Amino acid sequence: MGISAKIRRTHVAANVVLCRLRFTLAELAALRAQDVLEVELADMPSQIELEVKGKVAAKGRLLIKDGLRWVEITELAKRSLRRSLPVAWTVQ
Repeated sequence: MGISAKIRRTHVAANVVLCRLRFTLAELAALRAQDVLEVELADMPSQIELEVKGKVAAKGRLLIKDGLRWVEITELAKRSLRRSLPVAWTVQ
């Protein structure tokens, strides 16, 4: 297997950023397990970001399709792309 084939099979962690919140250091230090952070729907951006190693790798939007929540990728590294990837998460 060549080096490029190994790179293509390498897994990376990606974060789907739904919104960004600001905290004071005191508020951040006071957070505990099972705390609930309130997010207003008005605070939700129309576009989400997919980050890899802290850098934006793609942009997209949230969809509900066939009863599943999806992230539709609309932009990938400065190139337009229309590809949907299923993302599993739970809503509490």
